[in-house]
Amino acid sequence: MSVAAFALILAVAAAFAAWPVLRRSAGRARLLLAASISLFVCGVGGIAYLAIGRPALAMRDAGDTFAAQVRHLHAFPADLAAWRRLGDDYLKAGDDDDAAKAYLRAIQVARAANRTSARLYSDYGAALVGTSNTGDAERAFRFALALDPKDPVALYFMGFASAAQGRNAEAVALWRTLLDELPAGAKLRRDLAGRIAALQSKVAPDIDAMVAGLAARLKANPDDGAGWQKLVRAYVVLGDRAKALNALTDGRAAMAKNSEVLDALAVEARELGLER
Repeated sequence: MSVAAFALILAVAAAFAAWPVLRRSAGRARLLLAASISLFVCGVGGIAYLAIGRPALAMRDAGDTFAAQVRHLHAFPADLAAWRRLGDDYLKAGDDDDAAKAYLRAIQVARAANRTSARLYSDYGAALVGTSNTGDAERAFRFALALDPKDPVALYFMGFASAAQGRNAEAVALWRTLLDELPAGAKLRRDLAGRIAALQSKVAPDIDAMVAGLAARLKANPDDGAGWQKLVRAYVVLGDRAKALNALTDGRAAMAKNSEVLDALAVEARELGLER
């Protein structure tokens, strides 16, 4: 609703609320009471409009700039640059939803003209972040990085997405790439360096996953004497004696024709306390 239309409705509502008081008497006291009622209605209505009526957007849409842009795009719907400018202007006006729509239209136009760029997707993703549509935003950023692995906007936001989902190593890698691209005096450098340091303190190797991966590799390719020794040792480090003994047995079976490896496994077993 436009500001002018809302003001008219508010004035009518205030007059309607004050009329029962005015029609009884024209005395000073009743005039003051009617004025108080009118001010109260205007105040409550004004607060409600500011909260949910988006007056800034209503005033924006009435502006000549946006009206001219919309008229132009109605006449030239394939004007990629105009769709991008419209998205930028909506974003500056704080209208993330309409900005996302304009950027999406720009992407569609760019695809049709074979002019898709990483920047288009990262701008679209940034607008979607403002609408809390994180799923589509992440997909947009991944498209951007597929087109340009060094797109700064996509690197920045995907770092947050990865960290929020517990993929700390991925977030560190993304932000390190961005850090390398930033100018020496960029204000963002200090913030990124702090975030990277905080995440690095949380990143630790997943020992269980590494051992499970080694076991799977040896099952598929058992002809690896050094690998069997590592697996036996790893299970002992993890405190799983039963799995260590099983790995020792499997290793000996797999390397039965290699006396050198069998001797090494025997030494390993004695040193680890698995055998005497």
